[in-house]
Amino acid sequence: MVPNKTLDTMQGQNIDGNEVRIHFHREPKVEPNVALHRPADRIRSKTLRVKNISEVKNISPTTSKESLLKAFVGASDAMVAISQETGLSLGYAIVDFESIEAAKLARDTMQGQNIDGNEVRIHFHREPKVEPNVALHRPADRIRSKTLRVKNISPTTSKESLLEAFVGASDARVAISRETGLSLGYAIVDFESIEAAKLARDTMQGQNIDGNEVQIHSHREPKVALHRPAAQIDDNALKHEDYFEVCQLVTMKDLFEARVHYGHKEGTRNNRMKQYIFGNRLGSDILDLSQTLPLLQDALNFAAHVASRGGIIMFINRNPRFTYLVEKTAMDCGEYSHCRYWIGGTFTNSTMLFGSMIRLPDLGIFTGTRNTAFEQHIAVIDFAKTNIPTIGILDTDCDPRLITYPVPGNDDSLVSQELYCNLFKQAILRGKRHK
Repeated sequence: MVPNKTLDTMQGQNIDGNEVRIHFHREPKVEPNVALHRPADRIRSKTLRVKNISEVKNISPTTSKESLLKAFVGASDAMVAISQETGLSLGYAIVDFESIEAAKLARDTMQGQNIDGNEVRIHFHREPKVEPNVALHRPADRIRSKTLRVKNISPTTSKESLLEAFVGASDARVAISRETGLSLGYAIVDFESIEAAKLARDTMQGQNIDGNEVQIHSHREPKVALHRPAAQIDDNALKHEDYFEVCQLVTMKDLFEARVHYGHKEGTRNNRMKQYIFGNRLGSDILDLSQTLPLLQDALNFAAHVASRGGIIMFINRNPRFTYLVEKTAMDCGEYSHCRYWIGGTFTNSTMLFGSMIRLPDLGIFTGTRNTAFEQHIAVIDFAKTNIPTIGILDTDCDPRLITYPVPGNDDSLVSQELYCNLFKQAILRGKRHK
């Protein structure tokens, strides 16, 4: 450090025509890169990787295995061997020692030494650990089915010749369960027991049948859960007007107390709902409950029939106020609901969106058919295009044309929505109890 007195004296002085400036200076502190360089004595393997650090970045192509071995034998009394000779032409070599101590001694002795004009660098080396792919290859004895799938069969192979080959491999009963696969190069072969199938697999694997070497695997039929369990259907159910006794669930008084008769302002009326309107009071439409009651009972009866036959039922409503109520109702009766924005084409383009194995609902229950005050719910069109029957609660501003079972009623009050949800839940549960 320059004393303060010298700094004050020389600051701004002229040296060879230049006015100098003087500041304190400290050498920067350089920390060793610990992450890049392991400690010199950290040898945990008895194999070393020898590389070159000269300009050509490789061990001289003229370096022979013998000269490399000679250099390392001189550095260590232990046994030395070159484990990968092919690396010599690429500028590196893998050198094996008898022990870790011998490898450490050779590394410390030979590090930076000159071999055939090149300065080498040495590191310890470990071969990468390769785990077998257990998930892709099942154990050879893992046969859990008495059915085998035989592949790589010649198209000219007959059912009789295939049976003859497998009967010779197993004394148990053998049958071809799918003859159509023979023309496609495979066959499904059934055995009497799992032990017989395993014996046949071990005996016939890789054998030649009609000039083709066959491949045999255990076979299981895929589980396809496309349909709910088939219900026992009573033939008299459709002949009875109220087989599930849903008509007794609701009365005219219940509808009146739930304010189902309240409609919208006369100015928002849809003319196609005019037939269901009883009158008008103070500028608001009043719905005719004498028409609503039988239509609601028919809708409940249809929902019960669909449920009794294992049909899938979906509840739909776009009003955020009733989202929890509608979703809770669907959960209580073991069905589905959709109360968010509906993307057009969800049903008509279902195979592209969800795959070919998708199953659409068998009934849609709309507790509200409006998306907004000025727009019909998009799902109404999707249900109609795919010929799925629908039940819809229709206020005076709704369009009833695309609804299979229209039910005129107030669709935007909580008490009326609670009544609808409770009635449909009871009807569905009654239908399911008759399965």
